[in-house]
Amino acid sequence: MPLGRAEYLRQQAELSLRRLRVERIELFQLHRIDPKVPLSDQIGALLRLREEGKIARIGLSEVTVEQLVAAREIGPIASVQNLYNYSDRRSDDVLNYCERENIA
Repeated sequence: MPLGRAEYLRQQAELSLRRLRVERIELFQLHRIDPKVPLSDQIGALLRLREEGKIARIGLSEVTVEQLVAAREIGPIASVQNLYNYSDRRSDDVLNYCERENIA
């Protein structure tokens, strides 16, 4: 179940920092976009963490091209992690977009 409230994302980042015993997480992945929370709130929370130096880059998981484009209008996206393998090619369009835009 996606949880995209800003306070939850901050809490998860803070817990990860403590658990990993690091001052900054190099890539913080938003694993699912929460349809109940505005995308600008979700990406905005991650951008604030980046501005504070707690995360270096923002990644997204299981997104569509439309969601990725919308997220990039809010802030830079470093990577995308979608299910993609020999038997599941539903994310071909996302892969092609990422290759064109030089997104990992």
